[in-house]
Amino acid sequence: MGEKITAKVETITPEIAKTMLGENVNNRRISRDNVNLFAREMRNGEWRFNGEAIKFGKDGRLLDGQHRLLAVIAADKPLTTLVIRGLEDETQQTMDSGKTRTLGDVLTLRGEKNSTQLASLARAVYLADQLGMEAAAQNDLKPTRGEIISFIDQTPQLADVLAASRAFRSQSGDMLTSSMFASLWWTFAHIDTDAANRFFMSLASGANLQADDPILILRNTLMAQPSQGRPFRPRQPCTHRRIDHQGVEQVA
Repeated sequence: MGEKITAKVETITPEIAKTMLGENVNNRRISRDNVNLFAREMRNGEWRFNGEAIKFGKDGRLLDGQHRLLAVIAADKPLTTLVIRGLEDETQQTMDSGKTRTLGDVLTLRGEKNSTQLASLARAVYLADQLGMEAAAQNDLKPTRGEIISFIDQTPQLADVLAASRAFRSQSGDMLTSSMFASLWWTFAHIDTDAANRFFMSLASGANLQADDPILILRNTLMAQPSQGRPFRPRQPCTHRRIDHQGVEQVA
């Protein structure tokens, strides 16, 4: 196998990280979003020693760990981690080839039900709660897993969001994504929960709404929008007078 492979737990300071990154050639393109996310986790004390290693080739070239090292510098915090040295350079091709563990997977391990949907809704509600609706609509914003898990633990009302989302989508189909519904419902419910539920049930069904009702106009507008590349089709059609997207009154 060539030179001896070593594995050792080391504490990497920002200065050491800079030195290690000096051997970083022919590596993946750097994702600043990942660096910022890791750095925030380190600053928040969320980063845990889990056995994942910084890896070097037998000639000293950095094979795996550039984002973690850059995060150490950005966070200005030391990182205690396993460091493996002496690997064949060709082994870099096999690194990071496993399936990434999602937040939904983590919630499943915690025993949460409907973990995938809960992860999506919790992220949307967290952003709406912390930063407002505009931030909640920005898909490139990435709370850390620790921030979301802490929010779930501290927010039992998320069960109400999940129940409301299911009720809405059972009637409306794909009119709104679960995440968008969650952030909107959370914002509206903070003003009046009962009024929020009435609004979304009317939006979902369209029943008993006059042609000039703003909720019906909004519903027709949403129905006319493509949903994953196809026109929206409600799961439970209802009979009422409506104004189509061209302004023509029709009976449905």
